[in-house]
Amino acid sequence: MQENKSGTIDAQKATLIVKKYFSAIYDNLGLLAFKVEKVEPNSAKDVWKVSCSFYPSIGSSQRSYYLVRVNIKTGIVDVTETKRE
Repeated sequence: MQENKSGTIDAQKATLIVKKYFSAIYDNLGLLAFKVEKVEPNSAKDVWKVSCSFYPSIGSSQRSYYLVRVNIKTGIVDVTETKRE
């Protein structure tokens, strides 16, 4: 049970790091309808894969999709724009 709780906390931390990262780039208005598509641990210790999407600006008609590998100890590791899953 303890291991699962720790994993949940780490997944939440990874998600918050990703949202903060994109907020710094696009501002809060640029993150309209920010949605976490999937969060899963990577094979490397303390690294999580976060798939997310959002409308990058008010006038955007299409969501932007990203896969972000996050080291929860140090921050963003790698950001890749992807197609819709």
